Amino acid sequence: MATHKSSGAEATPGSRKSLTRISLREQSLNTYPTNLDAWSSEINGKINQSPGEIDDFLRDYVPTSRAASWREDDVRDAFKLPGGRKKVRSEKTLYKPLIKGLNTLCSKLPADKRMQFVDTNSTDIEHPFPQWISSMESTRPDLVALLPGAEARPGKLTWDQVALAVEVKSDLSSDPISKNSLKADQTRVQLAKNACKLLTAHGSLCSYTVGIYGRKARIFRFDHASAIASPLFDYVKCPHILLNFLHRLTHPDFDRPGAILGHDDYSYRVSAAEVDSIGVPGLDDRDRICNRIVMLPGCDKYFLLLRPRSINPRLFSRATMVREAVEVFRLPPDGDDTTLRWTTDARKASQAVADDYVPVRVIVKEAWRQVIRHRETVFYARIKKFLKERGLDRYALPEMLFGEDLGDVRDADGNSTLHLTQSSACRLNEEEDIRNSGERSHMRIVLDSVGIPLSEFSSTKELVEAIRDAIKGHLLAFLAGVLHRDVSDGNVMIIRDLLKEYKGFLDDFDYSGLIESLMYEDPDGNRGSPLAEEDTELADELKNELKERTGTLEFLAIALLNIPGDKGGQGAAERVEKKIIDHQVCHDLESFYWLLIWVVLRHTKHSDEDEDLACSVLFDANTEAAARTLKSGFLVSNSLSVEGNQPLSWLLDKLRWLVFDANFGGIRAEGPARRTLTYESVLGVFKEALTMDGWPENDKAIPFLPPTMRQGSKKPADGTLSFKAGVQQKGSVRRSGQGGPPPILDPEHYDPGMMDISHELRRAAEEGFPKKQHSHSWASDMEYLPPFPNLSPIAGPSGTAAGPSASGTTSTKRRKRNWSELLPPRKQYERSAKRARQN
Repeated sequence: MATHKSSGAEATPGSRKSLTRISLREQSLNTYPTNLDAWSSEINGKINQSPGEIDDFLRDYVPTSRAASWREDDVRDAFKLPGGRKKVRSEKTLYKPLIKGLNTLCSKLPADKRMQFVDTNSTDIEHPFPQWISSMESTRPDLVALLPGAEARPGKLTWDQVALAVEVKSDLSSDPISKNSLKADQTRVQLAKNACKLLTAHGSLCSYTVGIYGRKARIFRFDHASAIASPLFDYVKCPHILLNFLHRLTHPDFDRPGAILGHDDYSYRVSAAEVDSIGVPGLDDRDRICNRIVMLPGCDKYFLLLRPRSINPRLFSRATMVREAVEVFRLPPDGDDTTLRWTTDARKASQAVADDYVPVRVIVKEAWRQVIRHRETVFYARIKKFLKERGLDRYALPEMLFGEDLGDVRDADGNSTLHLTQSSACRLNEEEDIRNSGERSHMRIVLDSVGIPLSEFSSTKELVEAIRDAIKGHLLAFLAGVLHRDVSDGNVMIIRDLLKEYKGFLDDFDYSGLIESLMYEDPDGNRGSPLAEEDTELADELKNELKERTGTLEFLAIALLNIPGDKGGQGAAERVEKKIIDHQVCHDLESFYWLLIWVVLRHTKHSDEDEDLACSVLFDANTEAAARTLKSGFLVSNSLSVEGNQPLSWLLDKLRWLVFDANFGGIRAEGPARRTLTYESVLGVFKEALTMDGWPENDKAIPFLPPTMRQGSKKPADGTLSFKAGVQQKGSVRRSGQGGPPPILDPEHYDPGMMDISHELRRAAEEGFPKKQHSHSWASDMEYLPPFPNLSPIAGPSGTAAGPSASGTTSTKRRKRNWSELLPPRKQYERSAKRARQN
C-alpha cells in the first residue's frame, strides 16, 4: 500500500481493496476472481508469524490473569486421527475427531465458560447485518465454536453466536504462512473473511481463528491493523496447547455473561428482550440487532446501540460502524439481585418520580483511526470553536456531544489495552516507523444528528437538496480550516427534522485535514480562518497531509487518479513520473458530482443504455488507471438523464460540463479554458435546478438489487465497448449544444487515460481538423495530465484497414475495437470464461 514518507499515513491505494460496495451480484461470490484479488490485496503482507515460541505467542497475544485448574495429563489423548500417523487423505475425515477432541478440551473448562464446537462445513452462517455486509457471500467455516451459553439452532446459525472459526486442511500445502501458492492464498482469504465477520458481528477489538493442517495447527489473532499467527504446533501430540488457548480465550480480565477475549470491555451485550424491557419507544425489528450498551469511560456515559446506519465491513481499515442510539442509565440494584438493569430516564435511575419522557436518538460512531492521523474529535472541536467565535449557526454539520479515544486508556499497570492494536509491529519487510504508523486506535464519538442514507430518498428533489446542503456544510467546515477529503455515499446523509433548516448534512471527518482558508470569503462575507497558533509549527506536516490521497475510489476526483502516462515522441517506453497533487476543495466538489451520479444510476429510472449494469460499468474499476479511464469517458460521451425529470436531467448535464471543463478545459477547440470547480459555480447550478418547475413528487428511491452479469446490457454483441458518444438518449436534455461529447478535441491534448473512450475522438482524429496552439503554461496548469501524443498510436487496438467490400465498393468503415483486447490477461480470461458459461 502506498505510503507517504513524511508521515507514514496509508494513502488511498492504487488498486481496490476488499470490496465494500458491490454493483454486481457475482462480486460477493468467493469464487469471483475480482473478489479473491481484492481480498488478497487487502491482506497482502499483513498476516505474519510472531517471533518466539508458542508459549510466547499465548502470553503476549492471548493474555489472561485467570489461573487454569486443569493438568496436561487430563487431555493427553484428546485427538485420535484416522490412520494414526499416516498422511491425512481428506480434510473431511478430520471433522469428527476434531469436534470430539475440541469438545473434550472444553469439558475441562468451568461450566459457564464452556464452548461447543459444531460442524458447519455444509451450513451457511448468516451475518446479522446482511444489508451492510453484502460484499461478502455467506461463508462456511469447517468448524465453529459457539459462545459460552449459546445453543446451536438446527439449520440456522448467525455470526453473533460464534466465538471461534476453524478452517481444516489435510496437509501443510495450504499453510498461509509457510506457503505462497494459490491454495495458500485462498486459505488466507478464508481466514480473513471469518475474522472480519466475527469482528463486525460482535463489535470486537480483536478476533481469533484456528487453522488445522493435518496434524499441525496455528492460531491466528486478527485486529483492524493486521494479523499475527502463532508458530506451527502438533496439536495431536500436545493438545494442552489448544486447551491453554481455549482457557485464555474464555477468561478475559472482565466479567460479562458469554464474553470472550477480544470483546469490548467497555460494552455490554443485551438481548432483544432486555432491549424491550428498557422501554425505548418506537422500536422495530431494525433496532433489535446485535444490541450492545457502550460506555464512554471519560464522561461515564452509556448508550444503547440500535439500528445500524452505516457499516464499513473492510477488515484492515477504520472499520467504521455508525448506529442510532439512546442514552441509558443504570438502575440501582434490586435487593440482592446484582443483574444490571437499565433505563432511558435519568430520573428513574436516581429514584425520582418520572413524568412522561421520550429519549432523544443520537448517533454513536465507532472507528479505528491510524495513530498517525489526527483524531476526528480535533476537527469537530475546530469547527465548533470557529462557529462560536464568528457567531455563525451550525448548518448541515453534526455536533459532537461526546468523544473519546479509547486507545489512550491504560490498564491498572499502565499498559495499553486492546483498544489500541498491537499486530502491525509484526509486519515484515517494513521499516520500524512505518510498521508502528500502521497501528490503529479505537474512537467512540456521539453525534446529535441522526441521518438517513441517500439511498432512501423520498423524492429526487430531496436527494438534490441533501447534497446541496452537504456542500454548504463542506464550505462551513472549510471556512473553519477543515478540508473533508472523503466525500462518499456514507458521509452525506438526509435529515428529516422540521426544526432544521437544512435537508442534508456532511459527517465523518476521519480523513480530514487542517488547511488555511483565510484568503477565501463566501458570498455572505464570511472569511476563512488561518491555521491555529499551535498548528503553524506543523505547517510542513499539514501540507504533506494534503498530498496524501485519501477518499473512496468510486468518488475520487479524476485529478487525484494520477496515473503515469506516455511521454510520447521518441519511443513508447519512456514514462512520465507520477505527480503529487495537493488535495484541494475542487477535488471534494467533484466527488459530490460522482456521488450524485452513483445514486442516480442505482436508484432512479435513468437513460443509460446499460440500465441496471450502468453503475458497475462506470464505477467497478479495480485500479486508479481504470477508474480514470471510465470517469473520463463518462464525461466525454455520456449525457445522463432521468425519465420524466427535466430539472434533475438539466442539473446532471450542467454539472457534467463543469467537471469536464475543470479537468479537460482547453481541449475543445471552441470551448472554454480550464476552470477550477468552486463553491459558487457548483452551488449556482444546484440553486438554478431547484428553482425549476417540473420536479416529480414522491419519486422515491428505487431499491437497488445488484444485477448479475447474465442480465446483460445493450452493448454490441461483438463485445465492443461503446460509450454512446453522440447518441440521442431517451429523455436527455439537448439544448444549446448540451449533452454529448465536445464537438472537436485537439489530439495534442488528448488524455492517454481516456483510451478509446469515444468514437467521436477517433472520428475527429481520422477526419483531421485545425490544431490549436497551446502555450507551455497551459500544460503546467494541467500538470496532472501527461503530454498528449497523437491519437493514432494510443487509441486502443488498431482497427481493420479500409478495403473493398463484397460488392466491390471501397468501405470507409473500420471495425470497432474489441474491448477484450484492452483488458489485461486475467480479465481476458474472465471474459472467455463468461462466454463459455453462457454457451
